[in-house]
Amino acid sequence: VNDRTRFSNRLTAALKAYFPQALTWLPDLCTQLACDFLTRWPTLAALQRARATTIEQFFRSHHSYGALLERRLSEIKIATPLVTDSAVLTAHSLLVQSLLPQL
Repeated sequence: VNDRTRFSNRLTAALKAYFPQALTWLPDLCTQLACDFLTRWPTLAALQRARATTIEQFFRSHHSYGALLERRLSEIKIATPLVTDSAVLTAHSLLVQSLLPQL
C-alpha cells in the first residue's frame, strides 16, 4: 500500500509539471484507465495528434460514456500545453512511463 501511494504521488507530481490536464481527466491514477491512457498518450501533443474517434473508442472500451466522455473530448480538443520545452516533456514523460508499470 505504501509503495502504491509513493508511486501515485510521484506520478501526480510528474504530471503536474508537464501534463496537468491528465489529472482532471483521470482523477484516480491507480486505475487501469489511467495507466492505459498515459501509456498510449504520455503527452498532450501525442493525445491531440490522435483522431477523435480513436480517443472516443479508447474511453468507451474503458466504460466511459455520456456527459463525462463528451466533456473529456471537448477539453482535449481545446487544451493548451503547460510547457513546450522538449527536454522537460521528454524527461517527465519517461518518468511517467517508468512509474506506470510499478502501479
